[in-house]
Amino acid sequence: MRSDMAKVIVERPRHGHANGFIPDGKLRQLTDDDGEPLGFFARDHIRTRKTKSLNENLAPLRRYLESQVGRAWNDLRSDICEHLRPSSTVQQHVLDHILDFVAITVWREGDALWTMNRWRGPMRLGERGQRLYVDPDTGKLERNPFRILGRRVAQQAEAIRRAAEVAARMRVISRWCQWHHLDNGLWFELALTAVPDENTRWHNEACVRNDALDVVLQAGLTARSRADLYQRFGVVAAAKRQLSGRTLHKAGIV
Repeated sequence: MRSDMAKVIVERPRHGHANGFIPDGKLRQLTDDDGEPLGFFARDHIRTRKTKSLNENLAPLRRYLESQVGRAWNDLRSDICEHLRPSSTVQQHVLDHILDFVAITVWREGDALWTMNRWRGPMRLGERGQRLYVDPDTGKLERNPFRILGRRVAQQAEAIRRAAEVAARMRVISRWCQWHHLDNGLWFELALTAVPDENTRWHNEACVRNDALDVVLQAGLTARSRADLYQRFGVVAAAKRQLSGRTLHKAGIV
């Protein structure tokens, strides 16, 4: 771990203009709690406010920890502490943020892994958001495959899963032609047509009336709604034709 990691993570650049006003009187240079220069110069009897502020740029720490997956946690922690001065509050702040990414206290109960939440007590590892955890059997840093994803990440994962599910059961040939793998296990070519009186996405009388015009729904070949089946609103299947094995093989489906 680089010795300047603490600065990257928890310090912002100094603020203020290099040519700011310097008051009259006896001047001297001040230092902060870490012994580093503070601002420029100020009156001898006035202690100026610090020009550094805390940052939460945790990406470097996260990337570093993820690059150490598979390493013994005790060795890794010793390496991190070796580059942090115990007298520096700023650098010791790094150790606090490690808990944001690593579940350190982990134990096994049956087939489940548990960890400790500082506010809620014991919790399953899958209920925590840390990306990494210390394996209780090996003592090594491992990725947490059970972690609860953030809302945006979960939505992206669901969108990918949904797209894969749709791709496995249908092919869009043209605007008015689709191939579908229906509930009877066979592939059909469906000719779609628009239903002009259906101008809403919500279930209404027009939707119910138009369901009766769909040859797939009439034959009981799907339990899906039309919008889910065709991935479109306002269309019905006016005709269907079973696809041959040769056609499917040529298209790379079977």
